[in-house]
Amino acid sequence: MFWIPWSHFMSLDDALKLTVDNDKLDRFTKLFLDSGFTQVELGHLATRENGHWSAKHLVTQLGKKRVTSPEGRSILKQQLAAIRHFTKRHKFKGNIYQHISDEPLSVHAQDYVAVAKLVHELFPEAPVFDATHCTTELVGSVDIWCPQLDIYYKHRDFFQQRIKAGEQVWIYTCLSPGGAALNRLLDQERTRQVLLKWLIVHDNLSGYLHWGLNHYQKQTDPFRVTSPRFDDKTGPSRNFLPPGDSHVIYPSKINHAPLSSVRLSAHRLGLEDAAMLLELKKRSPKQTQTIFNELIIAPKQHQLDLSKYREARTKLMLDLTL
Repeated sequence: MFWIPWSHFMSLDDALKLTVDNDKLDRFTKLFLDSGFTQVELGHLATRENGHWSAKHLVTQLGKKRVTSPEGRSILKQQLAAIRHFTKRHKFKGNIYQHISDEPLSVHAQDYVAVAKLVHELFPEAPVFDATHCTTELVGSVDIWCPQLDIYYKHRDFFQQRIKAGEQVWIYTCLSPGGAALNRLLDQERTRQVLLKWLIVHDNLSGYLHWGLNHYQKQTDPFRVTSPRFDDKTGPSRNFLPPGDSHVIYPSKINHAPLSSVRLSAHRLGLEDAAMLLELKKRSPKQTQTIFNELIIAPKQHQLDLSKYREARTKLMLDLTL
């Protein structure tokens, strides 16, 4: 899956009329398609007003107009028409996901719902998919939920109900959770990264979102700086990411190809396990649950001992061959 940030390809003139650099957009898209990517994240349409985390209103990414204002709605309608034309030109079908605003909160949920209504009306073939920080306020607006893992733990019953209603639920980690919970930070056991994928199968979730696959900062050496500062304010800051949160791959100094890491390898191992767990779950849910019980003990309690994990994995593979 690859992400298209619209601000690189779209602009507004003084009359708030949208222009799209289709040549640049098509070159960017072809780069990923030629590399084997098949899923497309259509970039965010809105953001918090004045960049304040708890802002009461959302504004358009382009032009920074309130999304419920006449100007804001006009921008969004133009943008959705252009995005839909782009997806049809590339014959994308069943593999596109439209973002609205990252990590929406209850305080501006009404604005989020207003934009989601536009997306559903004007671009119905694109499900709304966002990292979500609130719950009931967005029912009917979000099609694919992606709560942070600690938020998922807190509202597990709600998200399980969304799955029963036919919606997808993904999870992601970003800064948190900490403590004994699963995460993918640099100073944690690699078993945690593997068990993130076990948890997905255990709870009937649909996916995992890497927020920081390769989110390097300008002028920062990702090999040396594992806890980068994460704001652009002048003067001292307390905004530093946990070690390894910003990236699980590294840039090659030889050919600029991405270099893997032991953490990404652990993710892949977990995905391979997940494929086997899904297969065994089809054949024997009871056997699968027995294996789960050896490692997935409680929401924030897991068996991280490597030898115990290997025993459970061996049992999984043996059960599949019977």
